[in-house]
Amino acid sequence: MATFNQNPSIRLLSEMKEVVYDKDWLEKADPNLELYYVWRGVAETDKEKRKITKAGLRYDITEFAPLTLGVEFNKTFGHEHSLVPGTNTAYPEIYEVLEGEVYFLFQKLTGNKIEDIYIVHCQAGDKYIVPPGYAHITINPTKQKTVMANWLALASKQSYDNINRLHGGGYYGIKNNTGIKWIKNQSYESVPDLKSRQPNNLGQLNINLTKQQKIYHLVNDLEKLDFLKNPQNYKWE
Repeated sequence: MATFNQNPSIRLLSEMKEVVYDKDWLEKADPNLELYYVWRGVAETDKEKRKITKAGLRYDITEFAPLTLGVEFNKTFGHEHSLVPGTNTAYPEIYEVLEGEVYFLFQKLTGNKIEDIYIVHCQAGDKYIVPPGYAHITINPTKQKTVMANWLALASKQSYDNINRLHGGGYYGIKNNTGIKWIKNQSYESVPDLKSRQPNNLGQLNINLTKQQKIYHLVNDLEKLDFLKNPQNYKWE
């Protein structure tokens, strides 16, 4: 797949210091360590690039470096989405794991209290729609390269403020002998017990893709991604 921004946005460790759990490791680590890469505005052809932009959408690819953050698994910084103008509904997003595996951590925040928080464990081919109003962080629970893709509305703005202010998500994904251990972030006033949900929740919006079909396939049916631009017009589970 061609990228029309050949230079990815690179997330350095120095930009993540507020959200890293292992402070002892952080003190000794190289601040210029490259944690993950984001290619924004990706398309297979110039024609499809123009088509996607005209539709008010964007397709991105994110790649994790094969490393860990001390005792913590590598992760994205995490963000929330802005509200659709004139509504109380935030923009959603749709993700797919292209290679490797991830945990998506979703949380709904009011002030310093988390109202709802859950994880979704996704393997290559799995997809998940981020519901409106949920901040989300992606965690790579391996030491291998992981690649994921996403669609979102061009009008959607990402805010990192709450995640930064509260030093990460409601739980940290820590390495242990059985895979991953979840440790509660004490910076929050209140954090509920962590729940788990299944991937591939596309059916709620009548999107039918097999595990083998990539979400990029929707470039041929962009009307099905209207929910990314106008989530206030849809019923959310």
